[in-house]
Amino acid sequence: MGQGKEMTKYKITAGQTQYTTYEIEVEATSPEEAEKIALATDMNKWDDERTENGDALSVDDVEEVTE
Repeated sequence: MGQGKEMTKYKITAGQTQYTTYEIEVEATSPEEAEKIALATDMNKWDDERTENGDALSVDDVEEVTE
C-alpha cells in the first residue's frame, strides 16, 4: 500500500453515540413517588451501569497533519 508514492499523514476524528443505562431500587407508595425519589438520588448511588453503542462509528473530520 502506497509503495513508490510519498505518504501524507492525516488526523481522523470520528464519533459514536453511546447510551448508558443505570438502575436503582427504591421503596415508595406509588410509581410516581418512586420516580421522584430515584431522580433525587445522587448518581453515585445508582448501580448496574451498562453502556451500549447507539450507532456505528462515523467520521466527522479528516485533516492533513502538517508539521
